[in-house]
Amino acid sequence: IEDIVVYTNFLHGTWDLRNIPSLSYLSLWTNFLSGSIPSTIGNLTGATLLLLGDNIMTGTIPSILGTLPRLEVLALVDMALKGTIPPEIFQIETLVGVGLGGNELSGTIPSTVGYPSNNLRGLSFEKNNLTGTIPPSIGNLQNLEALSVHSNHLTGTIPTELGDCIHLRALEMGNN
Repeated sequence: IEDIVVYTNFLHGTWDLRNIPSLSYLSLWTNFLSGSIPSTIGNLTGATLLLLGDNIMTGTIPSILGTLPRLEVLALVDMALKGTIPPEIFQIETLVGVGLGGNELSGTIPSTVGYPSNNLRGLSFEKNNLTGTIPPSIGNLQNLEALSVHSNHLTGTIPTELGDCIHLRALEMGNN
C-alpha cells in the first residue's frame, strides 16, 4: 500500500497503523477519529504527506514524527492536541509544510525551526496557546512563503531575521 486516502467520511474511533513502510500518502482528514496519534506512526518511514487534521484526536504530537526521513507535509490542524511542539519535527530536511493550527498547543515555537532544514515554505501555528517570541532561526527559511502565528499569546519584538525570508508573501501575526 502506497496511499491511504479516506478524507471527509464518517470514520469513528481510534486508529493505528502498525508497519507499512511503503506508505507515502496518508490522508484521514475530516473524519471523527479520536484518541491520540499512535507512536507506531514512526513506522511509516516512506511517508511524504501526513494529513490528519479536522478530527477529534487528543493527546500530544509524538516526537517520533521527527524520524520520518521523507516527510514533506505534516498537517495536524483543527483537533484538540495539547502539549508542546516537538523540536524534532524540524530536523526533517525534506519538510516543506507544517500545519499545527487550531489545537491547544502550549510552550514556545521551537528554536530548531530553520535548522537544519531550510526548505520550509509554509508554517501554520495559529489558534493555539503558544507563548514567548518568534525564534530568530526562522530567518534561515529563505524559501518561506507563508507564516501564520495569529491568535496565540506571543510577546516581544518581531525578529529582524524575518526580513531574510525573501519569498515571504503572507504573514499573519494578529491577536497575540
